Amino acid sequence: VPLRAILERARLKPGVIDVSFGAADGYTESISLSRALSDEVMVAYMMNDAPLPESHGFPARLLVPPLYGYKSVKWLTRIEAVDFDFKGFWEHRGRTDHPVIKTMSKFVRPDSGSVLPEAPVVLAGVAFSGDRGIAHVEVSSDGGRTWTPAQRISRPLSPYTWVNWEASFAPQV
Repeated sequence: VPLRAILERARLKPGVIDVSFGAADGYTESISLSRALSDEVMVAYMMNDAPLPESHGFPARLLVPPLYGYKSVKWLTRIEAVDFDFKGFWEHRGRTDHPVIKTMSKFVRPDSGSVLPEAPVVLAGVAFSGDRGIAHVEVSSDGGRTWTPAQRISRPLSPYTWVNWEASFAPQV
């Protein structure tokens, strides 16, 4: 369910700055009203046509792309519109209130510690950048002095999922 639909139904009073969230385990977090009203923020209560499993946040979980997961409160028990800059669990510990996911890539093949043959090998991995997408991936075997583009990058399943990539690598002997 879009969080926006819940907030519109609640008929917010003027002066709201943040929307705060509480969880069954005592965790608290917030997002700005403008982010809360965006089309991307959802409250999930089902997964694969079944109630959300407890390990994924039953009875409901907030989903706040493109921010890091600590903004996506699990075991949601409270939604409250507030007229101040609400500081949640991690902000009280020095984290940013706007944690945009950093672009990242990870090797998944070959396995870490593998002994590579002298022949070319296929490197494979995943890349992710929140909602910004991945246009290309490059790999370097010399500490970043030169770069080789990946030959294959998969299409993401949605704007918020990673892509798989493959690149050919010829070890220098």
